[in-house]
Amino acid sequence: MTSANTRAAVARQASTLASRAAEALADMLKARQMPKDPQGYQSTGVPWPATCMDCGRDTAPQVNSLRNGQGGCRFCGNERRVAALRMAATALAEKDARRSGFVPLEAFQHTKHRWRLLHVACARETRMRVNDIRNALAKGNVRECWECRNETIGRKRSFEEAEAVAIALRRNKRPLVPYPGANEPWKCECLDCGAVVYPRFGKLNSRDTGNCSNCGPVAAAAKQLADNGGQAAADMLAAGFEPLEDYPGTSRPWKSRHLCGREVRPRLSNIRAGTGGCRECGFEATAAKLFGDPAVAVADMRAAGFEPLEDYPGVVHPWRCVHLRCEREVSPRLNSIRNGQGGCRECFPGGFQHGKPGLVYVLMHYAFGAVKVGITGTATSRLADFRSIGWTVVRTYPFEVGGEAYGVEQSVHAHLRDDRGLIPFLTAEQMPYGGWTETYDARLVSALELMSIVEAEIGERVAVA
Repeated sequence: MTSANTRAAVARQASTLASRAAEALADMLKARQMPKDPQGYQSTGVPWPATCMDCGRDTAPQVNSLRNGQGGCRFCGNERRVAALRMAATALAEKDARRSGFVPLEAFQHTKHRWRLLHVACARETRMRVNDIRNALAKGNVRECWECRNETIGRKRSFEEAEAVAIALRRNKRPLVPYPGANEPWKCECLDCGAVVYPRFGKLNSRDTGNCSNCGPVAAAAKQLADNGGQAAADMLAAGFEPLEDYPGTSRPWKSRHLCGREVRPRLSNIRAGTGGCRECGFEATAAKLFGDPAVAVADMRAAGFEPLEDYPGVVHPWRCVHLRCEREVSPRLNSIRNGQGGCRECFPGGFQHGKPGLVYVLMHYAFGAVKVGITGTATSRLADFRSIGWTVVRTYPFEVGGEAYGVEQSVHAHLRDDRGLIPFLTAEQMPYGGWTETYDARLVSALELMSIVEAEIGERVAVA
């Protein structure tokens, strides 16, 4: 009995599954999806590999999604959605065009496309963007075609001949022919110089002076000289310049003598703009500004704990001093002191440590065409930083005491700068990790030569020791 019940239950289950599979297959075919394995149905929530009967692409819809109106072929679905959106956009564009009095002559593409349209009011063909039509509608206006718009503007700007003649006479132009319109050359006689000229009425009616091509430049030059001749000399004298020749105009060099006694040729326009006029005095003023007040410099050094041993050399030059804290003689730069960088390598805890191991390095940058010599501690990432921006480490020279490496480096720089007259080759912008003052042009001193100079300095120090 139990066996018979089991067989009956299995038969009912198989019948149910077959019925569900048949219904699922019917739903797939209704959705235009042909299963690759018609007998491969598992359940409504499992993807069923199939082929779209419309586009031939492979799909794997779920039966429950098809029954809910979803799924199917996503490719065909996207195409249908795009087609629906395009139809809606086309219908809306045609509606806006007809509201403004245009009939489309070609299929709509997009809002920024110049659409071929027929303007019903004038029966002329034109091209216009839908965006322009909609902007006009948003402002409560009706967009016209270009020809109608130009005609409307022309009507607004048109003048009666009597009014145009009166305006021309006020501009000292006597018409010799009837008024041709605002944008056409109008044959007239200039009442100032008697020449026959052809001005356009739009020019005569503007804010321009209306002078003709003959007397216009002459009048402008005369007015400039008359207006500036006396005032120009006064402005030059007020700025400290004595004119030595007649006024040539605001933009031409004017031979003058500055209060410093030098003969110069400044332009009045520059003098009035406050840009100086004497180059030598400008250089001196800039140098004085950069040099600063020696009394203030001495006060700043003493406030930082340094007693100067020589006259103030400038903010960027080493200044021999005694560090009052340790009574050592040092040569800090004033700009470094003002920037809070210390000044005594023995007392200042940051930077290169003279009492710890260090090394002298020689670098080469092939793209810049530059070489560099410097020092660093043995446990720092300085060389790795330079490698990251394109520098190649040519050679390193280790020292047990960093102070010896510092002495070698300073002697090498002194030889290159004082004896050979070399100057820093790169700028601070090209050296984000610092050290631009230690770079040189590789055409003037090669990496191999720089190594020889370093090794010669090390040999001299070993020999003396």
